[in-house]
Amino acid sequence: MTVPEFHPVLTTVGRDAVAEAHANGQTLPVTKIAIGTGSYVPTGDETALAAEQDRANIHRSDYEGGGVWRVAATVEGTSNYIAWEAAFFIEVNGQDVPLFILSSTERSFTAVSEGAKTTIELHVALGVLPEGAVEIQVLDADPVTYDVLDDMSGQHLPGNNFNFALTRNLKEHMYSSMEQFELLAQIRRGYGQSGIRMGRHYAYGGDAAYHRPSVAAFASFGVHNHPNYPLMCGMPEITAIVNGHEVNTRHIDYKIIHSIGDAYLAVEDAVPPPVPPSVAAQAAPEDQITEMREYLRAFGAKDTGIRDYRPYFDTYLSVLEVWLENLDGDQLVDTFPSFRHQLSNLGHKHMNDDYIALMASGLKPRFENDDFKPTVVRVMRPDGAPQFAVLRYRVSAVRLGNYGEYPAHLMTSQVDDPVTRQATGNSDAQMDANRLGRYRVNYAIGDDSIARRSNPGLLDEIMSKVPGLDGLGAVINEDYTDTSDSGAEFVQRLMNFKTSDLMNSACYARFYSYEHAGAAGRRNYRFGYNDPFLFRAATTRQEVTSIPGMGGGHRISWAIPMELIVASPLASWNPYSIAEGGWPTGNGNSQATAFSNAHRNGRWYMTPSVLFDGAGAPLDPADTDAAAWMMCGDGQARLMRGSGVYVHMPEIQGVQTARIRYPIAPVHHEGSFEFGHMEAVRKETQRALAALANEIHEMKHTARYGGNNGA
Repeated sequence: MTVPEFHPVLTTVGRDAVAEAHANGQTLPVTKIAIGTGSYVPTGDETALAAEQDRANIHRSDYEGGGVWRVAATVEGTSNYIAWEAAFFIEVNGQDVPLFILSSTERSFTAVSEGAKTTIELHVALGVLPEGAVEIQVLDADPVTYDVLDDMSGQHLPGNNFNFALTRNLKEHMYSSMEQFELLAQIRRGYGQSGIRMGRHYAYGGDAAYHRPSVAAFASFGVHNHPNYPLMCGMPEITAIVNGHEVNTRHIDYKIIHSIGDAYLAVEDAVPPPVPPSVAAQAAPEDQITEMREYLRAFGAKDTGIRDYRPYFDTYLSVLEVWLENLDGDQLVDTFPSFRHQLSNLGHKHMNDDYIALMASGLKPRFENDDFKPTVVRVMRPDGAPQFAVLRYRVSAVRLGNYGEYPAHLMTSQVDDPVTRQATGNSDAQMDANRLGRYRVNYAIGDDSIARRSNPGLLDEIMSKVPGLDGLGAVINEDYTDTSDSGAEFVQRLMNFKTSDLMNSACYARFYSYEHAGAAGRRNYRFGYNDPFLFRAATTRQEVTSIPGMGGGHRISWAIPMELIVASPLASWNPYSIAEGGWPTGNGNSQATAFSNAHRNGRWYMTPSVLFDGAGAPLDPADTDAAAWMMCGDGQARLMRGSGVYVHMPEIQGVQTARIRYPIAPVHHEGSFEFGHMEAVRKETQRALAALANEIHEMKHTARYGGNNGA
């Protein structure tokens, strides 16, 4: 067989013949392949092979894309020899003229035996010639057989179709499958907005409709504590609808990580805030503990008079990103790190089989690593082949700034959630203090009003800091093919909202402006068709499925906000000089069996337990925040707490210091028309009741005092 690395050289005689024929409106057929024993570097001046041995008609050709064809011919050897040269011939006025020459002084094509048939298969790039100037003509094959083989390859020439009804129908069925995928997404878009639809309910439920946990079973979105892992946020499986696409995740438990631009899905760990200098300046660990406690008290009270805590607490935003990735083969690489939750390496189909079994049986694997990523036909390529894709997701984060710049408690308001109040018997204040509270990002710091909005706000500001799949620092100025009033195509560019500045589509946004106004005379839009919470970004990553319409080349990811997270200086603090090393000895249950050293995989206990009130105990079975005994740098074992992320910081002096995590994800069904109707009726009812109460008050006042004369 031929080695594809050989590069055909266009001959002068072939080029001239093609040019003359093309000028006369003729198409020349490429009909034959010849091989010989000459070994040299072709220059293009050749008019024949140096030592031709055999010549045969082309009997097979396949288009590979990009103007490249794979062409085959079978020679019957007239002698025994090694083939070092080959040529493609065009037929000009009944004569064979070499069009391309291939030869090498280093590698041969194949060995030919006398009387034996040898198939020669070569690649040739006809794209270097004028379009329509030449065509490959198959001479030594039964036309029906050739058509069958052509169809069985699963591809055809762009703009053509398959030869037989069966393969044409298969192609149309694939196209219909692609359309159905988008139709289902559009239907889901109409049912609600991008947001979390539900989470695992475990054993929660009840007789009333409002007992269904939806997004709040034991906690909003299932948030829980894993502070014995550096910068790890506990979160279980969830189902989300993002731009109409349903995402069923594994147990999430995500690290606070930054997306970087080095490679596809490359990330790096966040850097925790520094230890306050006044803490580090204390020589004795006990004095450091006393001083650090003051910073935590100040943070809990939001009182800079105690200590100016703001430079030593950072605010992060985490997001759920979703995109369609080309599916080639069955293996999928996990998209984001967790501590014990990752995709099975047994393959995509195996995971889907397990998830289908999970949903059908109600059983649950212990490690909760199953998610559901159905294969979809996202694109039908011009050559008739489907581009399979799979819906991928990850949770990533970005540092917004220190707490002085982004004070999470002033950026958010608690969501009014009567369903959870009624189901759990908690007040709003109780839900804020436990894990049932969920939050929304205010329009601005100092503006927590609920109003109809047509402009970007604080949520847009912080989401614009989140890079898409190209990572931090990427710049993508996006455009697409549009149509003018006269019907001519032109390039439409995306601008920052209500400006004439080019938009950087490498970061997430939901507002944008056209460079040229649309048919309705408008330039300013949201990306969501009818979705107020859809944020999207463009990417250049070739792994992401490219969408061909509107000029083609559109590679997109979508995102929704998940949480605001406050990183504390505890993650940088190690007052007792506990060593970090390999997997430790001991079990941490007592002084005698203290862990020998800290380890990032579940043994990250660096914070003295005496900083807080007591050793602490998990509030939920999923929590891993109990204290453990650690061997310290002075050879003494001490009781220590995890130095990672809590939902709420543990109590100090009987006071819960502060909320650390603010679940701010939108909820899918709260974007439905039915929910909007219910909310509007509730508002009107509240106003009517307030007016009625005021009227009753005035009536009582009049009855008691005789009008407005009394006091």
